[in-house]
Amino acid sequence: RSGSPWMFFARGSVSFLRSAMLVHWSVCGRIWPWQGQDCDLQGWVDVRLPFRVLIVLAALRQFLNGTSLVLQFSFPKRGVTAMR
Repeated sequence: RSGSPWMFFARGSVSFLRSAMLVHWSVCGRIWPWQGQDCDLQGWVDVRLPFRVLIVLAALRQFLNGTSLVLQFSFPKRGVTAMR
């Protein structure tokens, strides 16, 4: 067996971080959250709406990826079949 199972946890944590960043990006646009700038909510009502929706779907994908990786770390023997 090669590799450390902690890599599942590390990769899952990064996926959760990316998911949070994508949610912020979809809601507020490309601004830094700690600079005190107001969110650009106009993107939800103009031609940028499809792009905001795509970013929400990307955030959902990252969240589900992180969930999968953490579950693989938590339950390493589930779903493993015996080799013949």
